[in-house]
Amino acid sequence: MPIPKMQIKTDRVEKNIDRENGKINIEKKSYGTNDNDVDVTSQISNTGDVLENTIGEFGRWQCQISIMMSLLLLPLAWIQLGMVFLAPPTEFTCKQPVIPDSIIDKWPEIIGSSDMGIKPGSCLIKDPTSKKGDSMIPCPWGFEYSDSITNSSIITEWDLVCEREYLLEFAQLAMVFGVMCGGLIFGIIADKVGRKPVLSFSIFLQTICGLISAVIPWYYGFVTSQFLLALANGGTMVTSFVICMEIVGCQWRTITPILYHISAGIGSAILAAIAYYLKDWRQLQLGLGILGAIYIIYIWTSTESPRWLLTVGRRREATVILDKATELNGTNKTSIIKILEEWSRLNEETNTQVGLSAFVTNSELLKRIFLLGVNCLISDLCFYGFSQHFGKFFDNIYISVALQGLLYSLSGLVAVVIVNRNGRRQSIIISSCFTGLCFFALLMVSPNDWVNILFAVTGLINMAVSHPVLYLLSGELFPTTLRASAVGICMMFSKVGALLASLVISTAEVAWYIPLVVFGCLSFLQVLLVLPLPETNNYDLPEAIDEISEEKKKSVA
Repeated sequence: MPIPKMQIKTDRVEKNIDRENGKINIEKKSYGTNDNDVDVTSQISNTGDVLENTIGEFGRWQCQISIMMSLLLLPLAWIQLGMVFLAPPTEFTCKQPVIPDSIIDKWPEIIGSSDMGIKPGSCLIKDPTSKKGDSMIPCPWGFEYSDSITNSSIITEWDLVCEREYLLEFAQLAMVFGVMCGGLIFGIIADKVGRKPVLSFSIFLQTICGLISAVIPWYYGFVTSQFLLALANGGTMVTSFVICMEIVGCQWRTITPILYHISAGIGSAILAAIAYYLKDWRQLQLGLGILGAIYIIYIWTSTESPRWLLTVGRRREATVILDKATELNGTNKTSIIKILEEWSRLNEETNTQVGLSAFVTNSELLKRIFLLGVNCLISDLCFYGFSQHFGKFFDNIYISVALQGLLYSLSGLVAVVIVNRNGRRQSIIISSCFTGLCFFALLMVSPNDWVNILFAVTGLINMAVSHPVLYLLSGELFPTTLRASAVGICMMFSKVGALLASLVISTAEVAWYIPLVVFGCLSFLQVLLVLPLPETNNYDLPEAIDEISEEKKKSVA
């Protein structure tokens, strides 16, 4: 059924430059206006947002693209959390031995116990050929596994227990390193060749590897396909987020990129539901791979970022995209070409691409990427570490994953309200302070008390609030030609934090309170690391490096 044409009533801010006194005048206009007699050369300045002046801050076109990009986070949860159900904690025992006929009658006396010498989780069994029966040997007949969580997993298929347990950790590390490398590599490439080519290739690779992982019979082949799957997923995350950020105007940039993250939580809940019904790991992986294959249509339906095209001087391609956008938004498209020509003239000297060396040679960029990187590391370390701690409250792994996902989605709505009221930097400070207080409060309540769960949920929500805001900052504080690279670098730091989370959790074996103390202290440290960063609320996105210099900080982030 065709969608009826909608008249979008949202106000659009058009910035007009007064040539005589150099001031920028702000004029409110509705998206449906047709001012053909407007002086297009006075609609844009070198500090104005060109997209706002052509297609408006937010309309039907931006809404469609934002929803498309957000839906790409559903498979993010399936891929990055899939290992929770592909390799869940599984109880095991040694298989009962094949007893030689010569001693079959004497075997019960030799082992002297009703459990046949087989203990749950033990990697050793009594040697049935030993005359005394006190000799222990590694399980020579394989293992038997509990099916209380799943019917099969990569653990049961390749016996990833005992001396082969390191192979399970290797598979999990391959996933994390894949996302790290994908975010960084594809982020850099996206700044060079464009967002859409990288997004299309990442989706294609993600689809192929997702299906291969379900059928490949060899362990190392499976790990390789999972690494490539995570690599592609990292590229999908970076490019989809950057596109989502670059197509909207200043006022909507708070709402759209934050709500973009909600799909990740919903994806976690969907994953838990699918895994509950598909308890064979190959069926689960195949089901997720088939669902992920639907996104292959993005290769033809997604769009390049017109902001990036304009910044690198590809004005003709940007004009085609913006012309289509105006048709959906109902905006005036008669002056697009002239506005873009004027914008290009005013920004002619800044339309140059720069490399990664700019993060080192420019002191302001170096400060920003360092502070954001460490903040992202701390954020993910606390978030993933505490998620493991939170999971201890529930015996059912399906409920735990689904509940955490829904809480994360709910936090996105909370984040929009907080950020709109307090800005980016102050919102992170508020949520980090509350998170730190929750960690220390958990030290003073009984583990079995309902107050413990209350503090845990509050802490998890606060961490989930600061998480998308940090990613928003990582895109807003850098120019268009370095934006995807910056988001990729921050994602790399985040995954380092995820790796360190398990180490912090393991310190509970020394003393139960150590992880909570570490998480609490790091949360308050995050407050100090956010303070030197500039506020970006209601600021234009910087298009070039010189726009973040001291003399222009008042107009851009």
